[in-house]
Amino acid sequence: MDYNTERNRLVEWLRRQMIGPAHSGETLLGITPLERYPCAKLYPVINDEEGVDPAAEADDEEDYAPLGEADSTGDAVQETVKPRRYVAPSAVGFSFFAHGDIQFHVRCSAVRYARIGERNEKGQFSGFEFDRISLGGDEEAVTFTAKNRVDVLRDQNGDYLAGLDVQWRPYADGWIITVSLFNKQSWSEIDDWDERANRTLFEVNLNCFIDQGTVGDYPRVEYSLLNDEEQEIELQYKHRKIYAIGHGSAVDWREQDNMVTELFSDFMPMVEVPQVTADVADDDNKILQMAYLATCKQSTTEVVSGLEQFVANYAQWLSEQQSTIVNLEPHEATVANRMTSRMEETLKRMHSGVKLIAKDATVALAFSLANQAMFESEQPT
Repeated sequence: MDYNTERNRLVEWLRRQMIGPAHSGETLLGITPLERYPCAKLYPVINDEEGVDPAAEADDEEDYAPLGEADSTGDAVQETVKPRRYVAPSAVGFSFFAHGDIQFHVRCSAVRYARIGERNEKGQFSGFEFDRISLGGDEEAVTFTAKNRVDVLRDQNGDYLAGLDVQWRPYADGWIITVSLFNKQSWSEIDDWDERANRTLFEVNLNCFIDQGTVGDYPRVEYSLLNDEEQEIELQYKHRKIYAIGHGSAVDWREQDNMVTELFSDFMPMVEVPQVTADVADDDNKILQMAYLATCKQSTTEVVSGLEQFVANYAQWLSEQQSTIVNLEPHEATVANRMTSRMEETLKRMHSGVKLIAKDATVALAFSLANQAMFESEQPT
């Protein structure tokens, strides 16, 4: 069995189930598309809404009273929280940094579902049957050399159902460019739910192809604005290139000859995590196996020897990490020293723990029993 192929088949099946189409036919039966496909869809704009949660706007006089503050009757007023109203997403996009003589073209596509089938005497549909209609594609690709807004995704009646908005903001020696696709249709809550499904865009794709210019690293957050944990993550992954950030979905890119040639929205990103193995003293990694460590009471000398070698290897690795700090920028070196100081404390504790096991039989017994208990807890019952 080719496990890589089978994994890709599984991911593709999951993508079809979550985004669509789940089958090769052009008709969806027995369920509404809103219920069937939870991902990669842009809802119509709700009439009289601004696209943000109106409950998120503070209104001290009407919606909030501090806990314990008395009203005019002298009774304590409990803190009240206005329920937040969820506004479904109607747009998706991404931002990237580019410089040079910039030109790119954007291709977007989507699907809409129109309800079809027989109607009863009241004019209502008698069943759930929806026709799948493809929109957009290569024929509607739009080229940009500056900011602009254009209509896209034209239906069979010639009406444009979506808009494409491109914004350019100057930054350093180039531009931060934001590309957004938005559903321009509207829907009112007094309308029936068939209309909401009819005006929702499914299987949304947004692709940007670079024709001229160069996509560079997306500006990172200033170190001074990050907390300690964020600074350490930034340092550990500084070698990873980030060319864009997503809005409403993830974003990914394709490269050729170390140059970004395409950026695209990804509603269901996937990455294959490589297998990780521990580089320890022995070839079979038994020093990390709980069943082996549980023999410490009977084979204290052997187990302690293995633990000492394990700690020595950790100390060597730590020394190698510390030797690389001189090559870092000053603000990075501060973060690296903070991280390695914690590693040094860990190394001291490891040394102390191994010494304690070696000289105290009661500690060795406790160590054996603890590992035996953890080993047995993982065994199937």
